[in-house]
Amino acid sequence: MQRIPGRRAAAAVGGSLALVLSQSPGMAIALPGIPAVVAGSVAEARECAVPGTGPGLHSGIPTPEGYSPTRGTVSALTLFVDFPDAEAQITTEERLAEFFPATSEYFAASSYGALDYRPAPVHGWLRMPQPFEAYGIDRGVGWHPGDPQGYNRLMHDIVAALDRAAGEGGSGTGGTGGTGDRDGTPVRDGTGARADNPAPDSPAAAGTSAPAPPAAEDADTAATAAGTVAAPGTAPGTATAAGDGRGVELAAADVDFSAHDLVNVLAAPNAGPPAVEKVLSVSFPGRPLIPTATGPLHNVSFIWSSQPGHTPHRVLVHENGHAFGLPDLYWTGEGPSPELTGHWDVMEQDWGPSNDILAWHKWKMGWLTDGEVDCVPGPGVTEHTITPLGSAATAAHHPAPAAPEPAVGVGTGLTAAPGTDAPRTRLVTVPLGPSEVLTLEVRAPSELDEAVCRPGVLLARVDTHRPSGEGPVRVVDATPGSDGCLELPDPQVTPGLSDAPHRPGETFRDEEAGVSVEVTGVDADGNHTVRVTRW
Repeated sequence: MQRIPGRRAAAAVGGSLALVLSQSPGMAIALPGIPAVVAGSVAEARECAVPGTGPGLHSGIPTPEGYSPTRGTVSALTLFVDFPDAEAQITTEERLAEFFPATSEYFAASSYGALDYRPAPVHGWLRMPQPFEAYGIDRGVGWHPGDPQGYNRLMHDIVAALDRAAGEGGSGTGGTGGTGDRDGTPVRDGTGARADNPAPDSPAAAGTSAPAPPAAEDADTAATAAGTVAAPGTAPGTATAAGDGRGVELAAADVDFSAHDLVNVLAAPNAGPPAVEKVLSVSFPGRPLIPTATGPLHNVSFIWSSQPGHTPHRVLVHENGHAFGLPDLYWTGEGPSPELTGHWDVMEQDWGPSNDILAWHKWKMGWLTDGEVDCVPGPGVTEHTITPLGSAATAAHHPAPAAPEPAVGVGTGLTAAPGTDAPRTRLVTVPLGPSEVLTLEVRAPSELDEAVCRPGVLLARVDTHRPSGEGPVRVVDATPGSDGCLELPDPQVTPGLSDAPHRPGETFRDEEAGVSVEVTGVDADGNHTVRVTRW
């Protein structure tokens, strides 16, 4: 299997942690003057919600304004584009099926039902007026207002093509193309055979400077676009199949950008290089982009090529993670990349076997409630029983909100209904400074965590002041220097961190930070008990 190349561009360890971390399995902690052991949290959860800095992507809580909501119903306008030099060889329904219903199901499982993610596809390929190469799209290309090419030009062309499709009435046959261009020349019907090349793709976040774009070609060519057609027997804008995870189809004329929380642009898979050669997928979240008649484009994700493997939808999960305010956890700094989070969060590795999202980020997005977070802000000894992150939650723990809530995971105050079980602890937080927190969670094989080969307590250092791509989260490895625990090593999984969780009898100790974590036991359901000592 080919390894998907990095977004993971290598970097200097110059930004390494200031604190020296060490593990001493089985070491007992004996300190004078320690008060009696306290069971569970010793402070309100929000006291451990370490904030970030600035409006950009970071791991701090709360998430700044401008990003998509993360609870309740979220609508994702989904558009399809191809190019004169890269006409789509598949239908838009086939392209949509690469991501849905799998993406909606992923978010439902990871959020314990808190997020109802609904795509709103406008079927039909929107033909761009320029060849793909003319836009100058490359890895790391950002969005710059006033740029005559690049993503600025591409977004304007998409909006113009959508307007044109709306004016033409959107006749066609179920998203295969079918309308003519302005002079009546038919657009190809889009029903050609699916491309055989490994449909590859992985997400990358925007931000690096773009190379000088090539000169525009055919700049005056009119964009042609197919509209959408509802399923037979339904009206445009109605649901094609209730509960099928594919959302509600829209006609081009019905598109109102202000009615959607984010926008997904799915390019024809044959536009640009395969993702195993170069990763182009990118997001532009948290701020308004170009204006339209119905509000500005905002929280836009572009998906290029197709990702190989049995979970190709996770490229979209990663990119939409940015729309939800999550940073990139892979390294984009200078020099060789240090080990960061590996396969423990889709915001670092979104290829290979499925993986879930770190508990801290779930709390940030409101998928873990305050009642599921233990906070240990000061000296003392506390004991905690932590439920595996992938265990299902009861409806009482995550009641469906009556209306979408802000994308802030702190201060929700959700509690179990009278007569039901209290929320179970899934995250223990130990603040170590104004921007640093040590987190504890239990990871075990589950629906979204396919590759977990060493179940146990996963510790991570979160620095909310570190920007996206510069290591805001670093997993604490219980077995530093090992080759991992996968029986059959997967080239898409960082091997050295696959056995990072701590198991019963093992202790993490950081003298400088004044904290130790001892894993004291595990029950038949995988719930782990830990003792946290602070001095």
